[in-house]
Amino acid sequence: MIALVDSESAREGYEYVYLGEADECEMCSLRLPCHHNLERGRRYVVKSVRGKTHPCSLFGQVVVCDVDEMGVDGAIAPGFAFVGSSITFKSVDCKNPLCDYSGLCMPEGVSTGDRCTITGVKKKINCPEKRSLVVATLRRI
Repeated sequence: MIALVDSESAREGYEYVYLGEADECEMCSLRLPCHHNLERGRRYVVKSVRGKTHPCSLFGQVVVCDVDEMGVDGAIAPGFAFVGSSITFKSVDCKNPLCDYSGLCMPEGVSTGDRCTITGVKKKINCPEKRSLVVATLRRI
């Protein structure tokens, strides 16, 4: 998909979480191509840089890029952790926000209720709350 990425970040492999439109975007003529294909709170990676630049009141300059939504590592129950299987993701209800694994239990880029395909299974988590969890790479369907 096409997106406009700030010139400082427009390089192949750059990963980011789309945070939504800023107030400066409201009246911009490039608002639609800049934001239309992206969904707030999702992770994206720049696949290629097309090189066409445009002025931007927020970043100074943006560059036309091809981006893809990224797979996200998240904690899931091991009984669902099979490469190729589809699940409805549910974040882990953890009471310990300082836990080393909280970023996997509540991963940025995927939300409770998202339909996902498991593209990889990595390792078992040594959960301090004694939950049985593994790290899996999730790709939204």
